[in-house]
Amino acid sequence: MQTASEEGSRIADPQLDQTIEQLVNETIPDEQTGRRGELRIPFCRPLSILLDGGATIVSAFSRDISPKGIGLMHSFPLEPGEIVVQIPSRSGDPVRIRTEILWTEFLATQWYMSGGRFIEQVTCE
Repeated sequence: MQTASEEGSRIADPQLDQTIEQLVNETIPDEQTGRRGELRIPFCRPLSILLDGGATIVSAFSRDISPKGIGLMHSFPLEPGEIVVQIPSRSGDPVRIRTEILWTEFLATQWYMSGGRFIEQVTCE
């Protein structure tokens, strides 16, 4: 049997590993697919939301992303409809995606969560 110091911070336990794997797999359909029905990838980044055709720019955060949409957190109510999400990219140029906000939910004092479906990439002007 290995000791905790040989394996890292805990003793190797195949049964525990299997149990944790089972718990993680059980949560994927509920926690990761949710409203979108697609696997969500954690994607926490600051971003900008462009409203009124870009006349208003507000700060927000992404929560997760999938090939078809994005989860957002923001400090203002966001009505269903089209917006542009501007995501900073490591390549230097931000990525702008026209997105349809499908739902918004009040979380706590001054915080909202929303979900959007990607429509198309738009060019930065």
